Amino acid sequence: MTTAAMYWYGFANVLRFRRKTMSEIRESATDLPSAPSFFQVDAACDRFQAECEAGREAKIEDYLAGWEEPERSRLLYELINLEIRHRQQHGERPSLDEYRTRFADSPRVVQEVGQQVADDQDRTCLFEVQDTLTMAAELTDFRHHAEGGLGVVYAAEDRRLKRNLAVKFIHDRVVHDPASRTRFLLEAEVTSRLEHPGVVPMYGVGQTKDGRPFYAMRFIEGETLDAAIQRHYDRTRGNADRSDRERQFNELLLRFVAVCQTIAYAHNRGIIHRDIKPVNILLGRYGQTIVVDWGLALPVGRQGVFKDSEERTLMPSSGSDSNRVAAGTPVFMSPEQASGSLDLSPASDIYSLGVTLYRILTGQLPFGGRDCLNRVRCGDFARPTQVNRRVSRALEAVCLKAMSRLPQDRYPTAMELAKDIENYLADLPVSAYREPPARKLARWARRHRAWAQTLCAGLLLLTVVGIVGAAWLARQAHLESQLRAESETARQSEYELRKQGLQVSAQFAARTLGNQIDLCWRILEKEAGDPRMHQYLETVNADPHDEATWQELQQWLDQRREQHPPDVACRCWFIQTRQGIQVARSPEYEESGARFSSLGVNFSYRDYFHGAGRDDDESVASRLARTPLRQVHNSTAMESTNEGDLIVAFSVPIRRDDHEEPIGVLAMTILLGRFADLQVNLPAGQKVLLVETRQYYLKREYPEPHRVRGEGLILHHEDFINRKEERLPHVSDEVVWFMRRAVGQHRTNATTGSLDNLLPEDYRDPVARDRSGRWLAAYAPVLVSSRIEPQDETGWFVIVQQQQQASTVTLPE
Repeated sequence: MTTAAMYWYGFANVLRFRRKTMSEIRESATDLPSAPSFFQVDAACDRFQAECEAGREAKIEDYLAGWEEPERSRLLYELINLEIRHRQQHGERPSLDEYRTRFADSPRVVQEVGQQVADDQDRTCLFEVQDTLTMAAELTDFRHHAEGGLGVVYAAEDRRLKRNLAVKFIHDRVVHDPASRTRFLLEAEVTSRLEHPGVVPMYGVGQTKDGRPFYAMRFIEGETLDAAIQRHYDRTRGNADRSDRERQFNELLLRFVAVCQTIAYAHNRGIIHRDIKPVNILLGRYGQTIVVDWGLALPVGRQGVFKDSEERTLMPSSGSDSNRVAAGTPVFMSPEQASGSLDLSPASDIYSLGVTLYRILTGQLPFGGRDCLNRVRCGDFARPTQVNRRVSRALEAVCLKAMSRLPQDRYPTAMELAKDIENYLADLPVSAYREPPARKLARWARRHRAWAQTLCAGLLLLTVVGIVGAAWLARQAHLESQLRAESETARQSEYELRKQGLQVSAQFAARTLGNQIDLCWRILEKEAGDPRMHQYLETVNADPHDEATWQELQQWLDQRREQHPPDVACRCWFIQTRQGIQVARSPEYEESGARFSSLGVNFSYRDYFHGAGRDDDESVASRLARTPLRQVHNSTAMESTNEGDLIVAFSVPIRRDDHEEPIGVLAMTILLGRFADLQVNLPAGQKVLLVETRQYYLKREYPEPHRVRGEGLILHHEDFINRKEERLPHVSDEVVWFMRRAVGQHRTNATTGSLDNLLPEDYRDPVARDRSGRWLAAYAPVLVSSRIEPQDETGWFVIVQQQQQASTVTLPE
């Protein structure tokens, strides 16, 4: 009888038993208190059976809760029957003693169930065999073939079947070691019960006259995967043909896919190998890929995705508990296996597969030396591309994911690892690697050659047209240049003087403002070096609730601010802790006498605290864990927390010396539009503007959505001081782009003395109500010349503009 037929026959007996039992209960009116009780028992059995068939863990004890006699005994009888048959169908051998222990209060019911199961098993036999059948074999002509840590393999001949086979004997040195004998027998049992093309078929087990165990199996002619890898890299170093080298490499990857599929099958049977390595993988001459040496195999059961497979759990009977010891090949161990953990999962084998893939990709092992186990536990190894620059980034990503130090970061199953390798071989994306657009485009071109060739032809045509057009444009530009050169002599001296005057004024205003900024920074740096303030701030950092130190820090800040001249037109000074909490502010109180609300608030998201160039979003600020800035900084525009005014801030780090980490931030703020009382002595008719080219973050919304980014905000304009509008004035995006582009050029020109800092002729005053007419404008970046690059950059630009009069001679068209 086939296995499937026996299962169906047993299942039919279960159904017949259920019908017979329930019919007997129905006929016995004295045993059944009422019809509803019978139907309740039947319904409970149906639910229990449905839970078992769905693969969910159903406990009889849970179903007995709340039942009373005699219905409880009837229900227990039914449920034990159902559970025993369900477990038998899945390869288990439940013992009746287990149920006597679980239900010690109902021994009669358990005994009746045992008798019923025994009767049903007798009925499933179609015939009876009185004696045990023995298959004999005559093995001879033994030839040494290979040797491992547990046993030695001989090639032999089966005289009766006229075939060659392999016979593995346990080593003489461990033949009397009980643990080694158990491991040997476990290897034989696991190998024989794993029915997969990737596991060598077993022919039988036995022992010699002196008690030395052995088992026979198919003889595989070929080499190990390790030898194939070494041969491949020997040929590579010998300058083998590239196509031949790629063919051999792809063949190694295909062999690796077969290994992954074999290991995936073992995992779905609840077995992990624990010693996967290239020398334990045999490559047959006709494409066979065999995983051998299951001596360290460990049954771990099936959970999660492995529980949903259609395979049965393999539970060895050869004392698998003796294998629950830390063992394996160190360089191929997973970190958890190398740490001595016995609670391993299939993820441990996936790590070993990753090490095997590393060997295929690089020809080397990731670990070695005396501290191998420590490096395995720490995940300390070189990336494959660091060892072999030819390794594909996609394969490297697959390897690194399989070798992740944490089990949950690896591939969930060996099949998913195999799928990624297959996708790579099929020129498809792999899940572990985020491909750059260029690689995606190249793949698309390979898969759509006709379209790619058409596009290339089109691009070639466009290139030719572009070259011809460029030549024509160059000729036109040359002619235009000649015309402009001829018209240059006709320019009026007044226009030339105005242009040069604006350029010089812009440079002068930028240097003046840079000096004012540097003055603010130097004042703050000087005060930030006060040892008293260091002591106060370190105390507050250690104990944020030390109110006495807060007060001392406040008094210190008030005294230092009052001692500086009023020409430094700041709005306030404040101090922040290492965490960004404002612990002191001068002035401390509003005009109404109330204390400013910003004190005690965490402003680590502010640009003036971390110096990242813009404020963080408050909703994610806590996750960023910002630290104090490490150099002087001028912030982007922002809204004051206390009064809602638009301000900018100058800030410096607080630390004992340049080699220590900052312990806080000291800063001062200035109102927008009144920036540092910017008064520069310029010729009549010239106006000075200060522009912020960095992005800023404000809570308010503006009519133009594209202005939310905040580039080109005007910080100072003499007309802007007297105007109150909801929308803040900005220069155009083109002007911002124009000025940013010229920062590096400005440094060069400043060194050589050359000036080329005029804005385009279509520039208009962004604040003036009447924007008609033509304007001349020059710009210059605000650089703090006393600071080294890039610390000298502020992100601010000065624009000096002048409206041309009607009598002014303009450039010829």
